[in-house]
Amino acid sequence: MFQEDVDSTLKRIIEERRSPGHEKFADWIDLMVEHLSTQPFGKKLGYEGVEGVFDYFKDRQNMETHLLETLQVQSHGFILKDDYDTVFDSILAVTNDGLTD
Repeated sequence: MFQEDVDSTLKRIIEERRSPGHEKFADWIDLMVEHLSTQPFGKKLGYEGVEGVFDYFKDRQNMETHLLETLQVQSHGFILKDDYDTVFDSILAVTNDGLTD
Protein backbone atom coordinates (compact mmCIF):
# COMPACT_ATOMS: atom_id res chain seq x y z
CA MET A 1 0.00 0.00 0.00
CA PHE A 2 1.40 3.39 -0.93
CA GLN A 3 0.42 6.33 1.27
CA GLU A 4 -0.11 9.25 -1.06
CA ASP A 5 0.58 12.00 1.51
CA VAL A 6 2.61 10.72 4.45
CA ASP A 7 2.84 14.11 6.17
CA SER A 8 -0.88 14.86 6.29
CA THR A 9 -1.68 11.28 7.27
CA LEU A 10 0.77 11.38 10.16
CA LYS A 11 -0.57 14.76 11.30
CA ARG A 12 -4.08 13.31 11.34
CA ILE A 13 -2.94 10.18 13.19
CA ILE A 14 -1.08 12.27 15.78
CA GLU A 15 -4.28 14.17 16.53
CA GLU A 16 -6.45 11.02 16.57
CA ARG A 17 -4.08 9.24 18.96
CA ARG A 18 -3.80 11.92 21.61
CA SER A 19 -3.99 10.44 25.08
CA PRO A 20 -7.13 11.41 27.01
CA GLY A 21 -5.00 11.49 30.15
CA HIS A 22 -1.65 12.88 29.03
CA GLU A 23 -0.51 13.16 32.64
CA LYS A 24 -0.80 9.34 32.94
CA PHE A 25 -0.24 8.10 29.40
CA ALA A 26 2.01 9.39 26.65
CA ASP A 27 0.62 10.34 23.26
CA TRP A 28 1.32 7.97 20.36
CA ILE A 29 3.77 10.43 18.80
CA ASP A 30 5.75 10.65 22.04
CA LEU A 31 6.00 6.86 22.16
CA MET A 32 7.14 6.75 18.53
CA VAL A 33 9.79 9.43 19.16
CA GLU A 34 11.06 7.49 22.16
CA HIS A 35 11.04 4.18 20.30
CA LEU A 36 12.95 5.46 17.29
CA SER A 37 15.46 7.46 19.30
CA THR A 38 16.34 4.53 21.58
CA GLN A 39 16.57 1.72 19.03
CA PRO A 40 19.92 1.05 17.34
CA PHE A 41 18.28 1.35 13.90
CA GLY A 42 16.74 4.73 14.72
CA LYS A 43 19.90 6.02 16.36
CA LYS A 44 22.09 4.99 13.43
CA LEU A 45 19.83 6.69 10.89
CA GLY A 46 19.29 9.78 13.04
CA TYR A 47 15.54 9.50 13.56
CA GLU A 48 15.16 12.10 16.29
CA GLY A 49 12.13 14.02 17.44
CA VAL A 50 8.83 14.33 15.64
CA GLU A 51 10.63 15.10 12.37
CA GLY A 52 12.49 11.81 12.75
CA VAL A 53 9.17 9.96 12.95
CA PHE A 54 8.04 11.60 9.72
CA ASP A 55 11.36 10.76 8.06
CA TYR A 56 11.15 7.16 9.28
CA PHE A 57 7.72 6.54 7.75
CA LYS A 58 8.71 8.16 4.45
CA ASP A 59 11.96 6.17 4.32
CA ARG A 60 10.13 2.98 5.23
CA GLN A 61 7.60 3.47 2.45
CA ASN A 62 10.36 4.14 -0.07
CA MET A 63 12.33 1.09 1.08
CA GLU A 64 9.28 -1.20 0.92
CA THR A 65 8.39 0.09 -2.54
CA HIS A 66 11.97 -0.46 -3.72
CA LEU A 67 12.03 -3.99 -2.29
CA LEU A 68 8.80 -4.94 -4.04
CA GLU A 69 10.14 -3.59 -7.33
CA THR A 70 13.39 -5.51 -6.86
CA LEU A 71 11.84 -8.86 -5.94
CA GLN A 72 10.85 -11.14 -8.77
CA VAL A 73 7.37 -11.80 -7.36
CA GLN A 74 3.91 -10.73 -8.38
CA SER A 75 2.61 -7.90 -6.24
CA HIS A 76 -0.18 -5.36 -6.30
CA GLY A 77 0.12 -1.78 -5.16
CA PHE A 78 -2.70 0.28 -3.76
CA ILE A 79 -2.65 4.04 -3.30
CA LEU A 80 -4.10 5.03 0.03
CA LYS A 81 -5.45 8.51 0.47
CA ASP A 82 -7.87 8.45 3.40
CA ASP A 83 -10.50 5.90 2.43
CA TYR A 84 -9.33 2.63 3.95
CA ASP A 85 -12.63 0.90 3.09
CA THR A 86 -12.17 1.45 -0.65
CA VAL A 87 -8.59 0.16 -0.52
CA PHE A 88 -9.65 -2.83 1.56
CA ASP A 89 -12.35 -3.65 -1.01
CA SER A 90 -9.71 -3.46 -3.76
CA ILE A 91 -7.41 -5.79 -1.82
CA LEU A 92 -10.25 -8.27 -1.36
CA ALA A 93 -11.09 -8.12 -5.07
CA VAL A 94 -7.49 -8.89 -6.08
CA THR A 95 -7.26 -11.63 -3.47
CA ASN A 96 -10.53 -13.21 -4.53
CA ASP A 97 -9.51 -13.05 -8.21
CA GLY A 98 -6.36 -14.98 -7.33
CA LEU A 99 -8.44 -17.68 -5.70
CA THR A 100 -10.56 -18.22 -8.80
CA ASP A 101 -7.65 -18.49 -11.27
